[in-house]
Amino acid sequence: MFAVVGHVGSGTSYVANALADLLQEKGSGGFDTEVLKARDVILEWAQNASEALPTTENDDLNTVRALQDLGDKMRSIADCSAVAKELILKIRKSCAGNRET
Repeated sequence: MFAVVGHVGSGTSYVANALADLLQEKGSGGFDTEVLKARDVILEWAQNASEALPTTENDDLNTVRALQDLGDKMRSIADCSAVAKELILKIRKSCAGNRET
């Protein structure tokens, strides 16, 4: 398991996808990989909490700000590790699903 974190625009998606591609190559063992994003966890929470979702393009600065605000709200309602906890649950579900197949 790897975690790639960084500031907005720092290239974390690029690094995560490149790492996933390398791990999937046959020469390195052909590992199953899945890239999980905090933005997806935040958007899922926002939908379930009936919060307004960003309406601008994915990479638009307004979308990034809206997601940061939603993440802040998610953490303020639950606790400061709410986003991380949801990602951990997704990792556990993904691992359990891979064992069953």
